[in-house]
Amino acid sequence: MLLMKKYKQLTSEQRYAIYLGLENGDTQRTIASLIGVSPSAVSRELQRNKDKRGGYSWRLAHEMAMERRERLPGNRATPEWITEMLEAPVYFTDPYSAWQKGSIENANKLIRQYIPKGGVLQGLSTRQIEADTAQAE
Repeated sequence: MLLMKKYKQLTSEQRYAIYLGLENGDTQRTIASLIGVSPSAVSRELQRNKDKRGGYSWRLAHEMAMERRERLPGNRATPEWITEMLEAPVYFTDPYSAWQKGSIENANKLIRQYIPKGGVLQGLSTRQIEADTAQAE
C-alpha cells in the first residue's frame, strides 16, 4: 500500500529561509535540505511567488499564499463550509460509495442510455426526450 504524505504549506519562517538562501547564492536543493522540504517544493514556491522582475519576497509570498488559502477551499471544502456559503444543507457521500448516492446514479445511467456523453441537454424539450426514449424502446 502506497502511503502519501499530507501536503503542508510552507511557513513564513521557511519562506524567510528561502529568501536568505537565495541572497547567499545557495542552490534550491541546499535550501530545501536546510528547511526540511523537497527541492520541488522550493522550486514551486519560487515559480508561484516571483515578482515581475523575477525576484522573491518572502513577505509577499506568504501574503499571497494566505490569500490563495482563503480564496480556494480545495480539499478544505467541508459540508459545513459549503452549507454556510450556500445557506442550504449539503450532504457529501464518501468516495467510492455508490450505495450512498441512491437514485441520482440510476438517473444518470438512464439519461446516458439516450443522450451520449458530450451531448447537450440544454434546448431539449420534454417532447424530444420522450420521443427519443420511445424510439429506443
